[in-house]
Amino acid sequence: MNYQSLNSSGHCQIRQSGIGLLEVMIALFILAFGALAIGNVQVSALTSVTISTSHFAVSKLTEEIAEHIKSDAFLAGQGAYNTTFTETAAQTTVPVQQAQVINDWKSTAANALPSGATQVNCTTTECTISLRWHERSISGASNQLYNLKIPLQVN
Repeated sequence: MNYQSLNSSGHCQIRQSGIGLLEVMIALFILAFGALAIGNVQVSALTSVTISTSHFAVSKLTEEIAEHIKSDAFLAGQGAYNTTFTETAAQTTVPVQQAQVINDWKSTAANALPSGATQVNCTTTECTISLRWHERSISGASNQLYNLKIPLQVN
C-alpha cells in the first residue's frame, strides 16, 4: 500500500508499506526449496531403514543355519545341509530333520528378503553359507550376495 505525503520542501513523497509481490515470490521459492530438501532426507532415511532391515535379516538367517550346521557337523560334512540357490526345498535324499531345517530356513529367507535365495555347500572340513537378495538403494537396485565360511569340527 502506498501513502503520499509532503516533505518539508513541498515535494510529494511516496512511502511503501506492506509486502510486495517480489518478496512473496522469493519467500515461496525458499520455502519450496526447503520442503524439497526435507523430502529428500525422508526418502534417504526410508531407504536406509530398508537396507538395514535386510542386513539384519541376513545376519539372523546366517546365524540360525550356522548354529544348526555346527550342532550337526557330522551330517553337514556328509552333505546333509547342501542346497543350491535354485532349489526351493531340501533334496529328497536328505534326512527328515535336516530337510525340515533347510526348508524352514529357505522359506524364511524368501519371505524376509526381496528375491531372497539361500545356498549351503559343505565339505568334510568347512561349510559355505550363502544368501542372495535384491536391494534397492538411492543409486538404483542391485543384487547382493553374502557368504560365510565356517569350519566343521567333527568329534
